[in-house]
This record gives sequence, structure tokens and C-alpha cells, in this order.
Amino acid sequence: MTPALEASFDQEGCISPPEDKHTSDLYIRTTWVDAALAYSLLKKGKVAGQRASLFMLRLVQQEISHLGCFIQRHATIILILSTIFLLANCIGLKSVVYETRIDRLWFEDSENLNNERSYTKKWQGEDETVLNNQMFVQRPAFPNTSVLTPEALIAHSDVLKRASSVSVDMYDKHWELQHLCAALSFPSFEDGMVDRILEDTMPCFIMTPLYCFWEGSRLIPQRFPIIPNITGDWTNVNPKELISEHRKAIEKYGGKFFYEKLENTIEQAGLNLGFSQKACLNPENPECPKTAENKKTMAPPNVGSKLSFGCDGMASRYMHSPVEAIVGGVKESKTNGEIMEAAALQTIIYLMSPTNLYTYWKNDEVHHSDWSPANAALVLKAWQLKFENEVARLTKGLRSPVNEEDDMFEAEITIPNLNQFSFVTFTSANLEKIIADNTSFDLCQIIVGYIIVALYVVLAMFRVDSAVKSKCSVAMIAVVFILLNTAAGLGMCAMLGLIFNMATSNILPFLSLAIGISDVFVFTKAYAEQPSWQSRPEEQVGCILRKAGINVMLTSMCKIAAFIAAGWVPIPAMRAISMQGGVLMLFHMAFMLLVMPAVISIDIKRRQAGRYDLLWPVRVKPSVGAIRKLDIFKPMRQAVAVTMPPNSHIVTTVLAPEDTEMPCSEIDANKDSLHRTLEDGWPVPQCVNKCSSLKRLAVVKYSMLFTYSGVKVFLFVWMIGWLIFSGINITNLKNGLELKDLVPASTSVHEYFHLHTSYFNFYNMHITTKGAFNYNTKQALLHDFHSKFIGVNNIIREQDGGLPRFWLATFKEWLIDIQLAFDEDWRNGHITMEGWNKSAASERGILGYKLLVQTGRPDHPVDKSQLTKIKLVDSNGNIYSRGFYNYLTAWASHDAVGYSASKANMRPEPKPWYHDPNDFALAIPKAKSIMYAEMPFNLRDLNDTNSIVQFIAEVRDICNSYSKSYNIPCYPSGIPFMFWEQYFMLRRFLLFGVATLLASIILILMLMTVNIFLTTLITAYLVICCVQIISLYSIFGISLSAISGLVALYGLAFCVQPALNISLSFINAIGNRNRRVRLALEHMMMPTLHSTVAAVLSIVVLAFSNLGFIVNHFFFALLIVLIVSCVNSLTFFPLMLSIFGPPGMIEPHEYEDRIATPTPSPPRKRRKAPRRPRRPIVLNHQQQRCAFHCREPSLTTISEESNSWQPSTPEIVVQPKVVLETTTHHYHHNHPPPTAGTSGCPANCPAAQQQCSSPPAPDGSATAAGNSVPPLTSYPHTIAMATTKVKAKTQLEVEVHTPVMMSAGPFWPSASTSSSTSSTFSSSDQSGDSGAKQS
Repeated sequence: MTPALEASFDQEGCISPPEDKHTSDLYIRTTWVDAALAYSLLKKGKVAGQRASLFMLRLVQQEISHLGCFIQRHATIILILSTIFLLANCIGLKSVVYETRIDRLWFEDSENLNNERSYTKKWQGEDETVLNNQMFVQRPAFPNTSVLTPEALIAHSDVLKRASSVSVDMYDKHWELQHLCAALSFPSFEDGMVDRILEDTMPCFIMTPLYCFWEGSRLIPQRFPIIPNITGDWTNVNPKELISEHRKAIEKYGGKFFYEKLENTIEQAGLNLGFSQKACLNPENPECPKTAENKKTMAPPNVGSKLSFGCDGMASRYMHSPVEAIVGGVKESKTNGEIMEAAALQTIIYLMSPTNLYTYWKNDEVHHSDWSPANAALVLKAWQLKFENEVARLTKGLRSPVNEEDDMFEAEITIPNLNQFSFVTFTSANLEKIIADNTSFDLCQIIVGYIIVALYVVLAMFRVDSAVKSKCSVAMIAVVFILLNTAAGLGMCAMLGLIFNMATSNILPFLSLAIGISDVFVFTKAYAEQPSWQSRPEEQVGCILRKAGINVMLTSMCKIAAFIAAGWVPIPAMRAISMQGGVLMLFHMAFMLLVMPAVISIDIKRRQAGRYDLLWPVRVKPSVGAIRKLDIFKPMRQAVAVTMPPNSHIVTTVLAPEDTEMPCSEIDANKDSLHRTLEDGWPVPQCVNKCSSLKRLAVVKYSMLFTYSGVKVFLFVWMIGWLIFSGINITNLKNGLELKDLVPASTSVHEYFHLHTSYFNFYNMHITTKGAFNYNTKQALLHDFHSKFIGVNNIIREQDGGLPRFWLATFKEWLIDIQLAFDEDWRNGHITMEGWNKSAASERGILGYKLLVQTGRPDHPVDKSQLTKIKLVDSNGNIYSRGFYNYLTAWASHDAVGYSASKANMRPEPKPWYHDPNDFALAIPKAKSIMYAEMPFNLRDLNDTNSIVQFIAEVRDICNSYSKSYNIPCYPSGIPFMFWEQYFMLRRFLLFGVATLLASIILILMLMTVNIFLTTLITAYLVICCVQIISLYSIFGISLSAISGLVALYGLAFCVQPALNISLSFINAIGNRNRRVRLALEHMMMPTLHSTVAAVLSIVVLAFSNLGFIVNHFFFALLIVLIVSCVNSLTFFPLMLSIFGPPGMIEPHEYEDRIATPTPSPPRKRRKAPRRPRRPIVLNHQQQRCAFHCREPSLTTISEESNSWQPSTPEIVVQPKVVLETTTHHYHHNHPPPTAGTSGCPANCPAAQQQCSSPPAPDGSATAAGNSVPPLTSYPHTIAMATTKVKAKTQLEVEVHTPVMMSAGPFWPSASTSSSTSSTFSSSDQSGDSGAKQS
């Protein structure tokens, strides 16, 4: 027989030409439509295939089909409950906690570093910070302006002096710079007043170019007189002369004071002259001392020459500012090394850590009940922010209030030459404030991004030819639910206690949209290819979910695996994205499998009601004129009724209409009616073929390219060459994420990071040695360990070319000085075995006596016999080991300046011990064993990430070598190790992440598809994509960082989605590889393109972000990923399938490109309800339960085909050979009723007589093979309307197509009636699906 013609509609809304049933999805994509049918064919031996894969696919399809049917029955309830659940989770957004500290966001979170940080926090405090210094940078405002002039340094001094004089009042104390800065310590004199005076007069640790000149003294705060009864400050005081004059005055009146101890301390620290003899920047200044270097000549100093070798502070021995730290962008003279040009000047003010500040003031002036390390940090932040605000005010020339509580303002600030320079500050408090300001969600940006995507999907789903068939509302509701789903997922993360940061709030909403929108197109594709006649109305969502659900489940699980694998990246900000992204993907998968089918269910009802898309209240109302025009197109189907003996039953044969076309001129004006006509099974005009869209034509033409050998060879050569180039180019990939990219470009912090990277490249670091090491007995090993760092070129050397002294060297030098003083007093007889002469012995000699007698034994602490037997430091340079910790106590207390300048930060700190020459007590308390000590270094020339990583590797190698070989437990610390050490292991972590993701994808595919060939091919494809993505990073200058590496991992999830869609369509198709590749591309090309465009639009808003790391390391990286995914999935991956593709799920034996028409399965046994008399069974009733399988109409009416059944005229015969017994009640008929003699044939009906004259088939069918019944077009009006009752006896499903000829009316009745029952049924004269009118 001639199969029924069926028109279809593609995803773009264009009418496709009618196709033979054998080209429908059921025949060429059997496993995609109905895996159960394919599995039954496999068991019957009619096809070959993969039994395990089919069994798993059948099982999954069965479950999700039941789920779809359930959702369709309860769509409204599911939508309401889902919305309530999502809104309830959105409430969790109120409890969002943001992390704003940069060290807790971007520093590596690895086991080794965590152990090191934990050890540091254990001994230094919980709130230790690595960015606690106050930075101040000056650079020219104009190109021709130089900073190496006295005017530039005077402006530097004026701004810095005023900014550093700010103060804050908190916790019942007035806080100024001298209360907060790290400073040298004077030894204690057991006089609280003297100790306080000396502490307040000691300068802060400051590195500044001003220390090369007299103006540097203006930075030293001064609140108290330096010496009682003598006022002054460091601008006009010579410390050595001052103490000498004060000593004479006190001794004149018989007073006593430890002047010798004070003089020794000043001399040892290099405080002899102060600033009194340094050159003045402006020698004409009246405050410039007469002793200044250039006071007599009144000549301005050569600034470049003075700064060439760094600057010494007030304590010249311990306060040296290296030129690398204070002058940037230097160009030196080749002859004498003097600085000729410079781009910027920098001052660094060292502040105490919150823990040290709390400890220093907790027992002194601060008695507030809330005083704690956390509140100490608040004091530091408040002062830093006020410092930065003051600099901004000064540079803008604004006025500041004299008192913040009133409206009185100071006069406008006027600083000479201020407009020629720009000043940039950096504080950790301002950095944290900027991060906090950019951490919260930008609702406006999010809404704009989602609106852009919503507009695109509406345009993609819009159908110009039919407003009813359009799917815009489905797509728009899907975007809205993705937004709601994202908000709910983030709310759930907040309730789970996950910490949010600037990366999660700025990236995740758009990343979730980009990943989620792709599944929407997969669903709408299946929805578009599910016509109303393919399944019962209540089964449509089950069929859609059965087709699209497998793809969505597989891709969603792969996306979740990608977020889990990204947890290998050891950066807290990125791990937060991974965890929260994984939660969002769980919400997204639940949405796609539960809510999206419910949305489609509602839309199906809208389409059945004939309502416009997006305008649901508007119903389609075609005009009568248009309908009447279409009447000439609507053909007439005919039925031939023949009476069969012996019971005079009438046998009905339903004939197909002649091919009558609608005039092409009427198509455009009546598209909605045309769509309904085509779906009702009427013939399609030839001109409908011209309606095929250019998109569909392009898809077909493009997919045919992969069937040509020349194209395959070209693409294969191109793929191999590109892969080889990418593999080689990976080696050129650079590491790096600049600090300036972490803050907005318009901030002072961003500008400072830029200047620091461009000009200074100066950092501090220290080597921490831990406990479990014998410091007293392994001093030589410790010295050798320290000397090894001389081979690290990035460490700044002393002027003599050696390394900076560390605490043990300073400690040893102090003991040598004490030994020399003791030896001199011993030679002069001022000290003997029994004691010392109070008036003659020196203070240091007496201290030496006390040190030499220490034994280090608790039971016998003093032994005078050691005076002549031992030395404090032996000839090998080792401190006497038994008295080591006793000496350490004396050094920390007596030489407090040297101890604090060594920056040892020793823990536990030695207890205070006061040395009094008049005290004959010899025992010195023993310090506790050292558990924590630091060796400080200053670094230079760390220009980029690669140089920093190389430096880290050198330092780590030294530490690891001595730790393993010599048991020196140590580790390095500092900003380079905190921020850049991630790159030392980043590539390895990313490799672990890729391996984890690939292993997860392999496991998922093997469990869900049980297809090792498909799994291997997709894995190889993902590896190729990964190589290409990393190579393109290198080509476009995107450096490898934690963010771009994470995007590469997420990129594999983007790449696997179109590959899975195409590959699943490939293995579900029937035919050879070329045919299956063509079918796969025709099936999934448009969803892939739509998904890529929508994903790009999802993240396009991020291109305008003010955060550099989002633009450079996320947006551009993800854009590369999306392009690679789209291009590869539509070129290289189809090529791989056409060459190495796995076999199809089934391979039919009878045909190469389709399955044979299968035999319908027997109906399920159901409990028969008692039949009520005289109550007809309604055909196609809408209350049936969801069928186990959705079959096309051809399979419900046709059994195995027979080659002998070849009618010469088109007709539709009920098969399998079912006898239809009809009884017709005539009301007004021109022919007499049938009689037994005529067998029911009207005498004047030639066609009927011809039908009656044909002998009945052996099996009792109405016609025999080869009979041809012409249509009864010559008697259109001789047969009046009659009511016919039809009774069928069969065990199979039967469908009889009996359209009714009508001349007018707004709508046509359905063209088919069907039944799936073995009992007798009758049809009355009713319109719709419940009955049929016959002519």
C-alpha cells in the first residue's frame, strides 16, 4: 500500500515536505524514539545490536517516560510547588557571608602552606597579616617632570608629614602613628618614666628617600621632651652631644643615671649624629641646622647622587633603606653608578600587626574591656583609611574640618609644586574595603544579562508562520526559572555555610546561565519534533522527556563532575566557585527534569486551545473567507460499503483522496490553517517545499560535506596539523595573575599595584626556623644555612656584598663586644675572679662577668671558674652552648635595639631581665627553647610571575635540602610565597583536575551507555579540546592562572555537551557512518549553534566588568572555550565519528538504513469492566492512562508488509485485514436499501457494483490483492447523510481514517478514529474524534 503522507515542522518553524513513514525517526532513530521497541526487535533476532546498551537505555527511558507522564498530569501542581521551593531557598540569600581578605581568597590553600600558616599563627597570633604596611608613592603628573629634584622631595615630605599626623580616638585612647608603627626598642632602665620617654623618641621603621636628607627628621613623631628639662626634637638635636650635656648637668648636682648604658645603646645603634649633618633640600629654610652639609654653600643637593646607594635612617646601623625600595624606574650612569633618571619615589611605613599591637598596649594605657586583637585590627584599619583620605584631600586641595564634630574648617592647603606630581597610597584596609564594595551581587548587571539571553531565545523560538506553534513562552519561562534556580541555589549555599566572595558573586550567576541555557534548546528541539499525532495527548511530555532526558541527565552529571574536579585548584576563591557551582548544577538538573516538562505541559494545552504564544488570552480566529478559500484545497476522502454474505454485513473500504493541491497564492495568507490541515493528514502542495528555511537548507548541505572523501582528507590533515601545533605551543604558555587585576581599575590600589609591578618589584620575605632544633649546639649549621641564600640573585645584598645579618649573627657580635669589654677590665684589674670594682669596671665588663659564669644548669647555675676557661664566643665563632639561652635573655633585655632590629620575632620571647652593675646577683634566668625565629631578607627584580616562581623554587630547594639532610625545620614566608606559590604546582593541580574529570566522564558514560567505543572517542575528543584551549590561551596572551585554568576545566563540560548530543544521535541512527554523521548533524546542529550563541550572550555583560581578572582571565578564556567547543563539535568531532565512530545501537538485517515495519505487540491484559448495554465506547478518549510505549500511527494499524500488496491506486485500507461490519440507517438516500439479493449493492452505483462483483478474499477481507476501486467522484450528491454504526472484531489496535466532507464551518473535525480494544465498538454521528460521518 501507499503509506500515509505526513507533514512535519522543523525547529525553525518552517514546514518540511511530507516524508515517507520509513524516513521518520521511529524507523531511522529507533532507539532514540523507543528503545523498548529496539530491544524487542533485538530479542526477536530482526536486528543486531548492543544488548547491554539497549537494556540500560530501555530501562532509563521507561523511568523518565513514567516521570514525564506524571508531570503532565500534575503540571500545575508541580510548577506551584517548585516555585514555592525555589522562593523559600532564595530567603537564604539574607544570610550570605562574604570574605574580603585577599590572603584568604587568593593565597594557595594547600596542605604544606596551611601547616606553615598554622605554625606561624600559633606563635605570632591569629590575626597576623602580610599586607600591613603603609605605602606612599609619588610619580610625575606630566611627562617632562622629574622626581629627582629638591622640589619633588619637598612635596613628598609635606604630603607625607601631614598625612602621617592623623589620629583616631577609639577604645578610650588617642591613637597616633607612634602608637601603631613598628619601631626600635630601647633597653629598660627600671624607670617607667625614662622607658616611656625613650620609647616615644625612637623612630618608626620607615623606608623613605627623605632619610638621605635633613627633611627626613620631620617624619619622626615627637610628643615628649627627649630628656627631662631639655626640649627639642630630632630636627635640631645631636643625640650624642645632647646626652653628654645632660650627663654633665646631672652629675653636677650629684644625680645618678645609667648614662653609660644609654650611650652604649646609642652608639651601637648608630644614633650618634641623627640628622643634624645631613644635607637640606632647601638650605635657605631657617629650620635647616647650621651643621647641615650644604648650609654654608646654600647649594641644593644632587638628589640622584644621594639616593644612588640607599638612605640610612636615624639608627644608621639598623635603619637602612635600599635604593630598590625607595626609587623606581631607575636609569643609572655607566661610569659611577649614580641615578640619572627615576620614574617614582616610594615611602614604606611599617605598622605593628594586630596581635603585636594588642600585646603591646594591653597592660599599659588601654584598659578598655573590649580590647582584643580583633579590635586592635579595627584601630589599624581606621588609622589607615584616615591616612589615605588625608592624602586624597591634600592632593585635591580640599579643606578639612578642624574638629569633626563642628563645621569649622582649616584654610585650604597650599603645598608648593603639588600639582606637578600625583600621589598614590596603598593600605590593606583600603584594599579590603574595595574588595568588600565589589563583592556583593550586582542585581542590575544580572538582570541585564538575563534579559539579553531571554530576548535571544525568544527570537530563536519564534515562528513567523504560526504564532500558535511558536515556543517563545517556553524559552522565556525557562530563562526566568534559570534565574530563580540560580538564586535558590546560591541561597542554599548560604544556608549550608559556604562563604561567598567577589568571584562567586560576579561570575556564578552568568556561568550558571551559560551552562543551563544549552539544555533548554535540547528540550525545545524534542518538543518541536513531537507532533500531536505521534502520541496520545496525555503521553506527549513522556515522549519528549524520553528523547531529551537522556541527554540532559548525561550532560548535567558531566557538569557536576567538572565542578567537583575543579576542587583540585588550591585557591579558596576558586574552590568556593566549585562548591557553589556544583550545588547550582544539582538545582539545574532537577529543574530540567521536573520543571521544564511541566512548562512544556502547560504550553501543550495552550497549543491545543489554539492560543497565541506570549499572548495566551488571544485565541486563533481565522476568517470565513480564508476558510472558504482553503475549502478548494481540502480534498475529499471516500468510503465504499459492500454487503457481505451470509449475514448481509456491510464491508467498508476507506479510499485515499486524489492529490489535490492548494493554490500557492493562498499559502502565505492562511498559514495557521495550513498547519492544521497538514497535521490532519491532507496532501501538501508542491509549493510548500519552497518554504524550507535557509537554516534548514544550510544544515542539510553542511551535513552532506562529511560524506565526501576530499573534505574528510582536508579536515583530517588540518586537525592533525593544528593538534601538533597546539601541543608545541603549550610550552609557550605563561603563568600569571597580576595583583592589579583583583581590584577595579579606577581605584588607587589598582594604580599602586601597577606602579609597584612596573617600577619597584620590592618585597620582604623571611625564613622561619621552627622548634625541634638545637640552636645552641648547631650554630655553625645555622650560619651555613643562612649563607646558602647568597646564591639567590633576587636577595638584596649589603654594601659590602654580603647578606643582611640575621639574629644569630647580631647576637654573636653583641657577645663579642661584651667579651672585649670584659677582657679589657680583666687586664686592667678592674675585674677579678671574685668580683668587680664598682667605680672602675665598665658596665659592659660587669655584664661580661655575669655572662661568663653561667652554666646553663638549673641545679648549679653559676660557676666562677669558667671566667678563665671559656669565651662567650669561641675561636670557631660559636656561642658557648651551655650558656646560650642565658645569654639570649641578657641580649634581648640589654641590647633591645639590636634585638628588635634583627626582626627575629623570636617565640617564646625571652623574659625581661634588668642588668644593674651594683647588683652582685650573678644568676641570669634562662630563656625558653626557641620555637620560632625569622631570618629577614629584602627582595628585588621580581618583575613577572615566571621570575617569582623561579625564585620560589630556589628558596624552596634550599629549605627542603637542609630540612631533609640536616634536620633544620624551616620554611619561607612572605607575599611571593603566599600569592605566587600557587603557580609552582598549578599545572600539576590542573592536570589532576583534568584527569579526575575525564575519569568521572568515563564512569558516567560507561554506566549510562555501556558503550566503551563511544566513551573512548569522547574522551579522546575532550583531550584534543583541552590541548587546543590551552594553546589558544598562549596565542591570545591569556596567562595561566587559577581562574583561566578553572575555565579550561569548565570548558571540558561545555565541550562534552554538544559532543554527547551529536554522538548519541550518531549511535541512535541507522545506517553506515556517513549516513549516521549526516543524520546526527541534521538533528543537533541547530541546538549546538543556538546554545553557543546564547552562552556567549550570557557572559557578554562580564566584558564590561571593572575587575581585570573577570575580563582577562574569565570572559576571554570562556569565550575561547565556547568557540572551540562549537567549532570542534561541528567539524572535528563529526570527522572523528565518520572515521572512528562506534557502531550504531542496532543494525537491521532486512534494510541498511531503517528497520523493517515491526509487528505490533499484543495488548496488555487488563481487567475487563462489565459492559453496560447500549452505551457506546468513546473513541480516542482523553482519560486513558499513559501507555507504556508511544507509537506512530503507522505502527498501530499496519502489520508486517507483504510484497504482494501493491495497489495501483492510492487508498487507505484497514490492516491487518479487519472485517468492519456496519449497519447503516438511511434517512434520505436516492438508492434503495440493500437487499439480500443484491448483496447490498445499489443498482445505480457502478463503483459499488464493481466492488461487489469482486470475490471476497479467503480470509474474509473486503478486497483482494490487485483490486482497484476508483474514487466515487461522479456521484458526489447522490448519497445523503446517514448515521453508520461500525462494529469491529480484532485483537489489535485499529485506526480508520474517515474524514467528513463539509462545505462550510470554522473548523474541520479530526480525520481519524482509533480504538485499542478487542470488544465491539460503535461510532455515532458526532464531530471530533469520537465519531465519523461517512458519505
